[in-house]
Amino acid sequence: MRYFRRKGLGEAEAQDFVQETLIRIIRKGGVDRLDNPQGYVFTVAANLLRDRARRASHRAALSHVSVDGDWLTSEAPSADRQLAGREELARIKAAILALPKKPQRVFVLNRFEGLTYREIAELMGVSRSSVEKYMMAALARLKTVRDETS
Repeated sequence: MRYFRRKGLGEAEAQDFVQETLIRIIRKGGVDRLDNPQGYVFTVAANLLRDRARRASHRAALSHVSVDGDWLTSEAPSADRQLAGREELARIKAAILALPKKPQRVFVLNRFEGLTYREIAELMGVSRSSVEKYMMAALARLKTVRDETS
């Protein structure tokens, strides 16, 4: 709480961020197996704040975009488009779950948790070069799956 409060968050928002930090840590199996659990907790917390800043920046950039044109007929996608999206999401999820353990972990930590290659290398106890190789393997496999379904 103190960390988030020092970063300028209000009481309610700081509580939300503490909960989100704990959720992310629990999803990754907790901190019992880590050499530096306190460092990991603060890394997750810092990543949450970084994500918040990125979203705010992105929203600010989009607020200046004007959308006009006849091509926008409905805000909701059609039922066919929704079904196709769900099917594609299921294929992507299956492809991620089918990855070997280390490339899968690197992909999830980078793309879903927002960790940098350096942070992942420290967390996994491997070199940054290994993290890059695992990511390249994951992306190559996911591209293959995408190309097979296209």
